[in-house]
Order: sequence, then structure tokens, then C-alpha cells
Amino acid sequence: RFTSSNGASLSALGLRPDQLVGTDLFEYFRTTDRDFPAIAAHRRALKGEAVAYDLEWAGRVFRSRVEPLRDDEGTIIGSSGVAQDVTDGVRMEQALRESEQRFRTTVEQIPAVVWTADSDLRITSSLGSALAALGLLKNQTVGRRLQELVGSEDPDFLPNQMHLRALSGESVNYEMEFGGRHWTTHIEPLRDAAGRVAGIIGLALDITEQRKVERALGETEVRLRRVFDFAPVGISLVSEGRRFLAVNAALCRLFGYSEEELLGMS
Repeated sequence: RFTSSNGASLSALGLRPDQLVGTDLFEYFRTTDRDFPAIAAHRRALKGEAVAYDLEWAGRVFRSRVEPLRDDEGTIIGSSGVAQDVTDGVRMEQALRESEQRFRTTVEQIPAVVWTADSDLRITSSLGSALAALGLLKNQTVGRRLQELVGSEDPDFLPNQMHLRALSGESVNYEMEFGGRHWTTHIEPLRDAAGRVAGIIGLALDITEQRKVERALGETEVRLRRVFDFAPVGISLVSEGRRFLAVNAALCRLFGYSEEELLGMS
């Protein structure tokens, strides 16, 4: 039976100080279950244990601790408990976990690699579906040094150089080929609560297919330019204002002007 009940958190339960005095725990918690967490904890305290437990009750979450209550001779005469209302903190932790899970799910699905490294450039996490293109699994590289992964200790080697610049506080971007793929990479300093650079966070986007398309378009443009330049007939590109934008050699011969002269005419 309660012999006292005090504390500001009573109001969250709709109770006044000492309102529970004389009520037993079974009655208050509306149960006959001797293993109900709060009742089980008090029973263990009556046997001499100190017990900590969390309990959701009346729409709130309480972090509780119950200890034996002893008289001057050390005999257990009851129990003493403290329950701290941690609802807001628990909800915030849950929201952060859900937010982190959404972030990780998103990162694992985009065609990129996202990684973090400490101040020694030792990998602390690596995520992203593009890891598969490198034959790697999620977090497989954790614990390995960046220099080992890129195969060079040279500080002037592009990825090493960019990571070192990020450690000095810069935001950097670069492109390079690695593992048979083409990547565009962005690296940011990773700062601790005091604002000091404690490592880096990087994102590398696989742009291999984009580069293949650009290369194919470039090759097509070169072929078309050769057709334009060496065609045996005169060809021109003219603006809406009827000015020459481009002319080929055959047209210049036909009109008797140089390319520079024709490009200045209508």
C-alpha cells in the first residue's frame, strides 16, 4: 500500500500529492497480475533488490527505480520508488531513430555512395546502392583507411588531396574514375558539437552512364561536323535575322568569301 506519494509529475497522472495513500498497487494499476512490471519491481524490492524499469502508463513514459525501505536496524519494512517522466525525451529519441532510418533507407536506394571518416581518414560508415558497382557491401570498408582504399599514400593524389582539404574545413568537389566507374564527388567537413572538424562526410554519385552518353554525343557531333565541313555542296546555318551562323568551305568557294567574311554578313 502507498504510504506517501509526492512530486510534480503526479499532475500528469491527474493526481494530487498523497492522494494514493492507503491504495495498494494492484488497485492503482487495475490488475491482479503479480508480474506486472511495477508490481514485480516492488515485490523484488521487498526481497532486498534495487530494481530499475521503464513503464508506459496513462499516456506517459516513466523511468523508475525501486529500492528496499529499511528501518534503523536494517530490516526491510517497505519500498521506496522514484519515477521520472521521460515521455518527451523518449518521443524525441523515437523520432530521431525514425528520421535516421528514413535517411538510411533513402541513402541505400540512391545510385551513390555516402561515407564518413574520422580525422585520421579511417572510414566510419559507408552506405548507398552504388557500393554494389564497386563490389562492396554496406559498411564493409569501416575501419579501413582511405589511402588503403584508393591505393595510394600520396597526399597529392586527387581523392587524398580533397579529403585533406575537407579536414582543413573546406567544402570540395571533384570528378574521377575509380573502380571502372566515373564519379562526381562532394566532401564536407564533419564537425563535433563544439564546431571542431572531427572528420568528413562524402557523397559520390555514379555518373558513368551520363559520361557514356556525353561521349557518344561528342563523337556524333564530330562526325556531323566533318560531314558539314567536307561536303561538296554549300551548307549554311542562318539565324532568324537571316545572318550566317555557320558556313562550310564549299559555300565559301561558291560565294568567293572567306568564312570570317560570310559570318559577318546577312
